[in-house]
Amino acid sequence: MNRPARFPLLGILPLLPRCFGALNAAAGNPFVHPLFTSHMVLQRDADDPVWGWTTPGVTVTVKVFDQNAALLQTETAVADSNGRWQTTVGPFGLVPNNAPYSLTISAPGQTTVTLTDVLIGDGWLCSGQSNMDWSVSGVYNATAEIADSVNYPNVRCFTVPQVTSLTAQSNISGGSWIVSAPATTGGFTAVGYFMAREIYKQQGIPIGILRSSWGGTIIEAWSDPAFVAGIADFTQEVFDQSMQTPYNNTVSGLYQAMINPLAPFRIKAVNWYQGEFNAGVPEQYGRILPGLMSSWRALFGQPHLPFVIVQLPNADPAEGSNWAELREAQAKTVANDPDSRL
Repeated sequence: MNRPARFPLLGILPLLPRCFGALNAAAGNPFVHPLFTSHMVLQRDADDPVWGWTTPGVTVTVKVFDQNAALLQTETAVADSNGRWQTTVGPFGLVPNNAPYSLTISAPGQTTVTLTDVLIGDGWLCSGQSNMDWSVSGVYNATAEIADSVNYPNVRCFTVPQVTSLTAQSNISGGSWIVSAPATTGGFTAVGYFMAREIYKQQGIPIGILRSSWGGTIIEAWSDPAFVAGIADFTQEVFDQSMQTPYNNTVSGLYQAMINPLAPFRIKAVNWYQGEFNAGVPEQYGRILPGLMSSWRALFGQPHLPFVIVQLPNADPAEGSNWAELREAQAKTVANDPDSRL
């Protein structure tokens, strides 16, 4: 667990000197967004957006097939003037025995993309700092937990590459959906995996974990720049980033590079576990967390998107710690938000 910093300018100054470059804006965007790979989990009972990029004006065709290779649905989209295309598939209900679907995505001049072993279930965006970023391989009984994961192939995880940016990104540099198995589960987020496994045990619903997390990061880095700019605590200089090199704790840097590119992927809920690196400013945190929740809901086009806030543990990491006040800020946020839980 990362120890909270003790700096009064926690929300402004980067805590670590490491530099991480933004996504290469000159690189061509892919035909299909990297979120859409084999083994993915589509959100049940919802219209699921599918998108990517191709030549402007070209028609893209998305076909959905059931486990018997029977064609269920055909959707088309015309790429706009920037080459971006988007359509929706579904809604699909739960499938008996969680049988997999497949998709083909095609367009003139493009190699057809075929996605296999696609499940229908619930998607969870799991985000935050160290406690969400910590992997199953690091838990105290990792060997037994990883071996047991052979029983949960309907739990899948996509890890968003860790990168930051000064400007809003529409794409990520890579990644793929990974099936839970002894050879793979050690790399899953531990909090996300154990949550997904418990839900699957209780409900038998496939769970997709969309992991976008980074240890040692502040909430401001995950926040919409338009919202954070309105917080009176900060000065305009913080947002004049044209000459800066982005760090993992650049204000809004992780929102720009690790959250914005994921929308409008359809999800069931968000699991947010963060706060250690804001423990020095609990009153401020109590104002930023509701704004983060509101802006993420707007970004994903889901105004009632549920948030599960994982409260910091009852620990005393340092003399004079503000962890109790930070826990209170988390609790008050949930008490005032009907679509959240603690």
